[in-house]
Amino acid sequence: MKEKNLGELTNIGFQTYKDRHGRTLVVNRKEKAAYVVTKDEERRLFLFSNRYIIGTVVAILIGSWINYTVGVIRGVVIAVGLELVYRLIYLKSLPKIELDELPRKYSMVSNAMKQPQEKNMIIGGLGILIPILLVINAFQTVKDWNAVWSFENKNDLMLVGASVVIGAAALMGAIVCLIALSRQRKGSE
Repeated sequence: MKEKNLGELTNIGFQTYKDRHGRTLVVNRKEKAAYVVTKDEERRLFLFSNRYIIGTVVAILIGSWINYTVGVIRGVVIAVGLELVYRLIYLKSLPKIELDELPRKYSMVSNAMKQPQEKNMIIGGLGILIPILLVINAFQTVKDWNAVWSFENKNDLMLVGASVVIGAAALMGAIVCLIALSRQRKGSE
């Protein structure tokens, strides 16, 4: 189906937009097409949007309870399985609209620039503070670093791994918010 009058598409997530009719659209840039997500399908879209996070959480939970190798393998299998179901089944079941032109690409910085300067300053500060606190916590908690590096102490290994992942995500968010804050201040001068 070819529909010309979608209006200005508003970005609401990675490759996900709202059109002027209030419909949720998933844009596939390679096909120059958008898939219309009905109200009934929005919960499934939320599941598929978080497929890599779900795989990571499964890997961490199973890795800390059973075995880290088994956890990582199961997490990867779940993420890849959800990706295949999303691409081969879910998107194909949605109504498809061919696009004449693609919407602007998703930019975390441009989305952060829509937020007030105070909010970007707070998130930027917290994003720098969180990794520092996680490093301090890891150094105070882990007693035998040789056991961590030789994979003998699973609990401390998972603590260090989770601290690195959470700290990196917080630092990335801080960098995005601080770049947006810098651009906001340059624009207001």
